[in-house]
Amino acid sequence: MAELFDLDEPGTGEGQEGKAAPQETRSWFESVPEAYREVPYLQQFKDKNFDEFVKSSVEAHKRVGGAVVKPGPDATPEELERFMNHFRPKSPDEYELKLPEDVQIDPEVLTKYKERMWKRGATPEAANEAMTMFTELYTQGQEALAKEAELKETAAREALRQEFGDKMAEKIAQANRVASRFGGDDFAKAIKEKGLHLEPSFIKTLATIGASLTEDSWIEGAKTSFGTSADIQQKIDAIRHDPNDPFNHENHPLHKQRNREVLDLYDQLTQREKAERGL
Repeated sequence: MAELFDLDEPGTGEGQEGKAAPQETRSWFESVPEAYREVPYLQQFKDKNFDEFVKSSVEAHKRVGGAVVKPGPDATPEELERFMNHFRPKSPDEYELKLPEDVQIDPEVLTKYKERMWKRGATPEAANEAMTMFTELYTQGQEALAKEAELKETAAREALRQEFGDKMAEKIAQANRVASRFGGDDFAKAIKEKGLHLEPSFIKTLATIGASLTEDSWIEGAKTSFGTSADIQQKIDAIRHDPNDPFNHENHPLHKQRNREVLDLYDQLTQREKAERGL
């Protein structure tokens, strides 16, 4: 009787019992040359399929291909320019610097700063960071200078007190009068720039000149509008001992004017005393 289904494999004449065993599938990793099998990047795909390896390799290539590579030491100026263009703005004017409200910088200086930052390929963040550091150092320096000037002025005033005692205000007024009457604003500015207004010997010299000129009536404007010498002296004492008077507050807007008024009073006192003595 003919069999509908032949149990033998086609062409072999054997049954299932004699079927050859399928060959074992080799891992793709085994095809990698031994010299490269220990590479860390390949090791992570050792137990994964080939598709995962290919996908990861393609993505890595995309990342590396889009990376900005720093030019080497032999790079041309054009290559350096192209490299810096990846980081800096299109022009120096596009840097937006954030300055503290209490810091004022000359616009021309800021323009030169931006040009220098742009030429060096600085990012906007780096340019702002550098400016912040600069303004902080500048402010600290100014504060240190102000403190030093304050200490120097305090020491100078103490030296003047030691030198003139109770007549310190009178002597300073005389020195200011000489500087103002014969030197003017330019002279006064030069004195401050050189720090001479804090030198006791310089103040003493001007005060001596002022006293001698007053005694010889070389300084004009002496008026006796307060009666006797005692009246004038009383007016001077009232001003000097009044803690709220502008004369006793150097930062008061009327301090300089009050100084001139006190000096006028001293001139009047000198003239009145001479008159009372019949000189």
